[in-house]
Amino acid sequence: MAKRVIVLSGREFKPVTSAKAYFSGLRERTPLKSPLGEPERSDIIDIYQRYCRATGQTAEVAADVTVVMDEKQRPGGNYAQAVKAYAVLTPTGALILFSMDKALKAIAE
Repeated sequence: MAKRVIVLSGREFKPVTSAKAYFSGLRERTPLKSPLGEPERSDIIDIYQRYCRATGQTAEVAADVTVVMDEKQRPGGNYAQAVKAYAVLTPTGALILFSMDKALKAIAE
């Protein structure tokens, strides 16, 4: 049976690939460092928090969400290919990048 993702706003994506396509398109259409509007903002923060719970990570308090270029150094000294990624913005101004595809896969029912 195909897995699904239901987001905070109540929208259901079935199968998970439809959620990946939706959020990938949204990410690519969003200008860098621009705030996202509702309900996408709340949906993405909720996905991030559920992803952290599902993977045993500590979820940072998210004040907002945006899109940034992921150019972080990876283990072994390699850098990520510069691609757009979602990032939650903490109240202190820190950006926490996360993979939407991995998050959706982790929270799918």
